[in-house]
Amino acid sequence: MMKKVGIVDTAFSRVDMAKFAIQQIEQAKQICNSELTWLKTTVPGHKEVAVEALRLLEQEQCDICIVFGWVGPKELDLTSAHEAAIALAMAKVQARKHVLECFIFESQHEQDALFEVASQRAIAHAKSAISMITDDPAWVVHSSIGDREGEANASVLEAID
Repeated sequence: MMKKVGIVDTAFSRVDMAKFAIQQIEQAKQICNSELTWLKTTVPGHKEVAVEALRLLEQEQCDICIVFGWVGPKELDLTSAHEAAIALAMAKVQARKHVLECFIFESQHEQDALFEVASQRAIAHAKSAISMITDDPAWVVHSSIGDREGEANASVLEAID
């Protein structure tokens, strides 16, 4: 059964993160013989992503959606991203489907690291989306391993005897 990944990006992004997600989906189709397809749309900015994700889930019958956003360093940018995250949470509940939010916050990274963080996080989110909608064991996500999307993994904590 064909599964469809919706992808929403914004014109404000400084890295084409959707490109990396699409490459991952295409690679999964080849390697795992997964029946996957994708549909990408672009909106101007954060305030439009929730409505577009909901449209892809409901009208375009996407099984999951990945939303890519770029958050500038100003306080207004942070507020806008927070409002977008709240709207995305509402869209998830309304659609009863997952929406993976992949926002890059400029203020949290050095300029020379932004491209690497954005590309790696996009790939990780695409892998997560694939794992959530396919039954392919190659894409199973393991729990409690300290895995992070786009940055160094955190170490696993163990009980001290």
